[in-house]
Amino acid sequence: MIKNLNPRSKEAAECIWAVQIPAYTIEAELIGFPQLPPLSETVADIMASKDHYIGYFEGKDLIGFLSYAKDGETIIICSLVVHPDHFRKGVGRSLLSWMIENVAGKQKMAVTTGERNGPAMALYRSFDFRHTHSKEIAPGIHLAFLERKGCSKK
Repeated sequence: MIKNLNPRSKEAAECIWAVQIPAYTIEAELIGFPQLPPLSETVADIMASKDHYIGYFEGKDLIGFLSYAKDGETIIICSLVVHPDHFRKGVGRSLLSWMIENVAGKQKMAVTTGERNGPAMALYRSFDFRHTHSKEIAPGIHLAFLERKGCSKK
């Protein structure tokens, strides 16, 4: 089940953090960048965030989430995170699909991810995101910037 999360609630922020840390630990290993910024975030940082959050629940357990912000007419995906115990089960695809159908609609969407994060790149491409450019954030570490024009649904 997918539903909105209130990250200003300590309980929700702790659940978000408990999914975020193991998931980003895997991504940091995958892209070779142990200083990945989300790994240094705290529960207090999550509670102070202005982002909107939706969560994927299995029973009462949060197993994935998507956070986003709005920048004018563009929806910025800030995080799309799935707990490693639930990789390859369609959780990320479900969250992204729900986001497009229930929030973004025809609005442009944008996201960044590690260029070497093959699973994330494949997921975004399957939803018609296009790689617009890259930026080196550390020696040999590149972020891919992707955009989706809106309208099509998966």
